[in-house]
Amino acid sequence: MWLTFQLSEKGESVLDEEPKVIEDVIRKYLKKTEVFLPLYYSDKKSFDHKIYLYKGYVFIVYDADKKQLYTKLANTQYFSNFLTVGKSLHLLPDSEIKSYKRKLKKMMEPTIRVGEEVKVIDGKYKNCTATVNEIYEEERKLILQKLKMHEYSGS
Repeated sequence: MWLTFQLSEKGESVLDEEPKVIEDVIRKYLKKTEVFLPLYYSDKKSFDHKIYLYKGYVFIVYDADKKQLYTKLANTQYFSNFLTVGKSLHLLPDSEIKSYKRKLKKMMEPTIRVGEEVKVIDGKYKNCTATVNEIYEEERKLILQKLKMHEYSGS
C-alpha cells in the first residue's frame, strides 16, 4: 500500500526547480522507503524539461511502524500533509501505483507520427496545437509546424 503526500506551495516550487531536493528530504526521514514522484526529469538536462503525471503529490510505500516519521515529514516546509479519507489514511494499492508508472512511461515515450496533430503540454507553447513535421529519435525532438494557440472561453 502507498501513502499519498501533498506538497506545500514551497514544496511544489522546489519540485519545479530541483526535484532531487524533495527526494532527499524524504530520504532524510524515511531512509529505506520506496518513493514515487509522479514526474519524469533527467539529471543530465535542465530541470525545465519535466513531465508531470500528478503535480503536487508524492507517493510513499506505507509502513504502519513509521507513522511518527510520516507526521514529521508532513510537518516540514515542503509538505502540507498526507491524504486522508475522513479520519483514515488514504492508501493506494500497489496496482494503482503500477498503473501510474505505466501512464508516466507512456507520456515519456509517446507514439507520435509525422503529420499528426499534437498538443504541447509544457513550456512556452503549453496548450498550443501543432502538426508534427519531423521526428529526430536519437534526440527525442519533434519539429512542429503550424503552431496554433488554443483559445479557451471562460464560463
